[in-house]
Amino acid sequence: CEFSTADYISFYALDALEALRAQHDGPIALLGYCMGGIFTVAMAQLASRMVDALVLLATPWDFSAPDTPTVLLAPPTQIMLRNWIATQNPVPPMVSQTMFHLIDPWRVQEKFSRYPTLSEAEKQHFLAVEQWVNDGVPLAARVAEECFVDWPQGNVLARHQWKIGRRWIEPELIPCPTLAVVPTKDAIVPKGCATPLTKLIPRCETLFPECGHVSMVVGKHARQQMWEPVANWLDAKF
Repeated sequence: CEFSTADYISFYALDALEALRAQHDGPIALLGYCMGGIFTVAMAQLASRMVDALVLLATPWDFSAPDTPTVLLAPPTQIMLRNWIATQNPVPPMVSQTMFHLIDPWRVQEKFSRYPTLSEAEKQHFLAVEQWVNDGVPLAARVAEECFVDWPQGNVLARHQWKIGRRWIEPELIPCPTLAVVPTKDAIVPKGCATPLTKLIPRCETLFPECGHVSMVVGKHARQQMWEPVANWLDAKF
């Protein structure tokens, strides 16, 4: 299957945005988390007249940053990985989860070793978060190839080599006010990977909450560290 990330935007996301604009007279703010942030960057550029604000949560961009956990593969190994992905269409969620676990292999043992010491309420929250982060979806082979090879190995986003339709994605062309949330303790999308994007978008403000990639949205301090500041920013804009 050749269905790509660009196809998600061209055939689904932009149509949904157009339908929303046709039915809604008020301002429209796009919010994207991690990979979703990459999608909303493209949408804010390609459909700028329909987007009034943009919020990016832990959005990766420059995979060449020193703090970014990317294992560079030799060209022959990249070819082998591409060929293997092609045999797994769609690529099962377990593959994506394995990629994340390889960033910090001991993280799983560390967090589960603390489970017996938690209160009952904390255990319920812990299990709910684990169910959420492990509830992945299969990826089309081409999408998996982009996420696992093109983006981290070729760094195509930071090199302005991502194309949707006939247009290259250039964050410099995004006109709307933007808020980028860059967690300071994010091991999946570190500051070095996320901040280059914030410097490209002309009207971008940045928030640096002291939390991680997951805890920024579902942690016990997520409300005051991230959600309330984002809501206040949107209130101030509209």
